Amino acid sequence: MQNSFELTVALKNKEGEIKGVVVPVNQADTIKNVKDKIEKETGINVEHQVIMRDSSCLNNERTVAYYGLNKYTVLLLFCKTSENSKFFENFSENTNIVNNNTTYSY
Repeated sequence: MQNSFELTVALKNKEGEIKGVVVPVNQADTIKNVKDKIEKETGINVEHQVIMRDSSCLNNERTVAYYGLNKYTVLLLFCKTSENSKFFENFSENTNIVNNNTTYSY
């Protein structure tokens, strides 16, 4: 059985607002698989997603395990277009992002 957990992805829009989305992943998932799951949750096309961790872009072919991601990891998602505005309009104002057992509300 794969080591499954929920991964938090923070989405930053052009105005600097940050919202979070949680996607279920396992260690064998590629970053492309993670982007597919993000697209299902947000409607943001995979080709428009850039996922970063510690100022580095994550490679689509690498796995969650390769990057050592876990349930306490928060990734930052940038959108190459302005299509994330629909996501922000429909997003709850009281969304919680959890990182290292600390909850941040955005």
